[in-house]
Amino acid sequence: MATKAEKQAMMWTASGKRAKAMADPNRARILQHLVEEGVKAASEISNELLLPLNSVSYHCRKLAEFDCIELVKTEIVRGGAKKYWRAIDTDFVSGPDWQEMEDWRKPGALMGMMSWVIGDFDHALAADTFGDDGRWHIMRNPLKSVDQQGLDDLLEAHMELYHRSNQIQREAAERIQESGEESIRVTSASQCFRVETFGGRDRSTKD
Repeated sequence: MATKAEKQAMMWTASGKRAKAMADPNRARILQHLVEEGVKAASEISNELLLPLNSVSYHCRKLAEFDCIELVKTEIVRGGAKKYWRAIDTDFVSGPDWQEMEDWRKPGALMGMMSWVIGDFDHALAADTFGDDGRWHIMRNPLKSVDQQGLDDLLEAHMELYHRSNQIQREAAERIQESGEESIRVTSASQCFRVETFGGRDRSTKD
């Protein structure tokens, strides 16, 4: 079993790869599409996102190099190879490797991810799935007194939730396959990072 330090090192490595993957807007769109839609051929992604097939194929190869997606199967169609891809895990951005990204790419990577979160709220409200049944959860918890160890513990807790969420999805998929129950789409997001002030307020403002 991996030690805490080894788990954290793996987390930083994975998150750095996600950050680099998210730095290109088309690559981020392809990753999002695979996360949301499941297994897709490059030609299907091309048609659905209105992107050139050669561009989609290139970005899929890059995403595979970043360990964000994996090749599921290859079919030979009219003498050509039709490749099917799927997301390995949902995407996240964190970790020291973020510092290696060019500064001009960082806002786009973060805003791309946050726009998906906001979009999920918008679509849920429009579809009336964000209802009064109590089966939803939103939390914002501004923590005012945390030391370095506390920050590391918080990051580990968020990663545990991330991995547990993916495990829950895998277990649910197995039950659905056996029961035939209709699947439910659920969005889950979390964030943990240092700030100077809460909500972007002036430092002189009392929290």
